[in-house]
Amino acid sequence: TQLKAAAKSLGVDLASLGITDDVGPAQAAQAMSREMALQMRNPSGGAGMPGAMSDSDRNYLESMTPGLEMTREGRKLIVDYRIRMAKREQQIAKMAADYRKRNNGVFDENFYQELANWSNANPLFSDADGKKQQKVSEDIGNINEAKYAISRGADRYAVIQRLKNAGVSFDETEI
Repeated sequence: TQLKAAAKSLGVDLASLGITDDVGPAQAAQAMSREMALQMRNPSGGAGMPGAMSDSDRNYLESMTPGLEMTREGRKLIVDYRIRMAKREQQIAKMAADYRKRNNGVFDENFYQELANWSNANPLFSDADGKKQQKVSEDIGNINEAKYAISRGADRYAVIQRLKNAGVSFDETEI
């Protein structure tokens, strides 16, 4: 992406060279990923990472956001999980407000017991989600091994065929 962006900034017509011009969407995706990482760092909601942040902290947070180096399925899962967590935060905020209203403005430790009971009855992630995550992790490992093999001279077509035969979910443009 950086090489393509540099070429475009110099006026090179990527399409005329047979190169897909996906610089704009790729740059937007990178910016959104970095913004998500910064939001995850924010400790205001009780989570996040307070204090100074090292490069390794930033890299860790960025690895938890959907990025171009991930498979399409991996990006979808991360976005789905982030949406679920945001909805859960809204549900908890509503539960807290309702609890306070029912208890004349009092917010005490009994709320946390109610929240724990409700959370146990309404899990955020299912066993099926865990299996999907495992499959995506395995696919990413297989894809990374395939990329390495190709970089060492393996026949790209043969490697892609092996991935397909193994049931690995991927987009050929990722290889």
